Amino acid sequence: MFSLHFWVFSRCRGRTRRPNYTRIECIENNSLVRAALLRVLALLVGWLAVAHVSITHARDPIDRAVLEAFLDGVIETAMQEAGVVGVTLAVTQDDEIALLKGYGFGNLDEQLEVDPRKTLFRIGSVSKLFTWTGLMQLREQGQVDFDTDINEYLTTLQVPDTFEQAVTLRHLLTHSAGFEERIVRLFGDEARDMLPSSVILNAELPARVRPPGVVSSYSNHGVGLAGLVLEEVSGQSWESYVQEHILVPLEMTDATAFQPLPEAIAPQMSAGFRPINGQPAAQEFVYVPMGSAGGMSASALAMTRFARAHLGDGSVDGGRILRSESVAEMRQPYFDVHPNIKPWLYGFANYSEGDLFIYGHSGGTRQFTTQFLLIPEHNISLFVSTNTRGGKKVTSAVHRQFLDRYFPSESSPFDAVAVPDLETYTGNWSTYRNAETTPDRLLRLTREVQVRKARGDRLRITGLDRKPTYWTPVGVDEFRREDKDTTLLVGTRIRSGDGHCGHYWPEPLVLADVSLSGLEESCWFVDQLRWRKVLTCGEANRLAPVACDHERIRLRFGIEREPCLWLVVHREGDASGDLFRTGDHCFSCLWDAKAA
Repeated sequence: MFSLHFWVFSRCRGRTRRPNYTRIECIENNSLVRAALLRVLALLVGWLAVAHVSITHARDPIDRAVLEAFLDGVIETAMQEAGVVGVTLAVTQDDEIALLKGYGFGNLDEQLEVDPRKTLFRIGSVSKLFTWTGLMQLREQGQVDFDTDINEYLTTLQVPDTFEQAVTLRHLLTHSAGFEERIVRLFGDEARDMLPSSVILNAELPARVRPPGVVSSYSNHGVGLAGLVLEEVSGQSWESYVQEHILVPLEMTDATAFQPLPEAIAPQMSAGFRPINGQPAAQEFVYVPMGSAGGMSASALAMTRFARAHLGDGSVDGGRILRSESVAEMRQPYFDVHPNIKPWLYGFANYSEGDLFIYGHSGGTRQFTTQFLLIPEHNISLFVSTNTRGGKKVTSAVHRQFLDRYFPSESSPFDAVAVPDLETYTGNWSTYRNAETTPDRLLRLTREVQVRKARGDRLRITGLDRKPTYWTPVGVDEFRREDKDTTLLVGTRIRSGDGHCGHYWPEPLVLADVSLSGLEESCWFVDQLRWRKVLTCGEANRLAPVACDHERIRLRFGIEREPCLWLVVHREGDASGDLFRTGDHCFSCLWDAKAA
């Protein structure tokens, strides 16, 4: 609140040209200045009014005025701190809308404010839930089985039989099919980039680098493959199927799966913004060629109807999309590897905290960030989306502070245990969600996690959060984060001679130590990593130059032999943090890449 107060004052003095994200009009007029300051005071009062509000029993009603005052403070503060131009928000309880509100602008040039009923936001990977809903509809009709080889449903491509076990829809639903990560063809700048999924996947199908059902590693291309199954079985395009079988029955009139947007609702689309020289700049519409993985646009109001269907019996106001037993099944664990690790549900991420069951999904495109939560015990949904790069600061604040305020929980106590040699766990790590057979495998360097021994027989881990985190051993290969109710499990597995982590092979692991200097983010993400030269690993200590659009970087390789460590992270609350910023909600297998 104090930062907002100062911003209003300095804007009136002409010291900043920052856009008015919180609708405070400030010109050389003392009455308007006083009005703006009174608004700040009102927000502060709103914060104080909800100081001790929480929901202690199922179905306790939310006081809507208090909820609005509370979220106004959370969102407007986070918007200013992150420089976010616009936010759309919806909260439902007991099949009714508790709060529907827009903040800031969808169009700065025309000063069009966000209308939560009409303004469309790109919802990114929340679109996947529509793909999973469609596949559940097909299973209800007996057209697909979740444990059948997907090759039996595909005619335009075949998944290679790299491993004995076939890939099934159950594996795709839980991101456990064993594909490597790919970033190509995820976004496009023009309508001509919207190639059919069969064409994209025939050209860019990720390699199968581990057997299915071993580890969950988030895969957009895996969801694209599931979308292709939906298309071939139903005989409709993914966009047409979602429109006819989900959006129309639920009367989600201000939502679409089509790209480009239909002419009737195209004017409702919010611009997407990114900061340039400290100012938000509107960007062109970004296409998502594999729409089933993230191509939808929707208003907050439209998303309340999707939420109500999944919180209820599969219908809204007489329009049914699922049977009630199917809705219940979609909340069940579909991939569970350890009792201390939250399992993936039927396509939904598991955000549960303590005894409170929470599920949903996050989403992100180049400029938009979205969070969608469902709390069935209290029949509550929360949808929040931002239109500016860096908007995760807003969605994370809403997610975390809403739960802290209305469903406060205390971390369970734990006792430290002695560990003979913490050095076993130290090293530099990168996530298991990476390419292994293509040049974009170098992106793992941007996700490095450093594990070091700290004083007091603890681990100090850098890279899991914005600041270093400390972990106390509580059992055999088990650690607890000291400031959150978060569990870390470690198990030793030996990597196979061909470089696949997760198999029990006796061969030692060959690792590359990679040193990097002068790396700029733009180098890695400009134009979907269009390399001018493909990197090849040479002999030890060889300098291998690689050029990309804006930077030249040098990579130094060394060789050592070490066992592969399997590291599993259980993240409470905001599960899509820095390490898993694109959606690896449950866990990630990491490999040790420490220097020789």
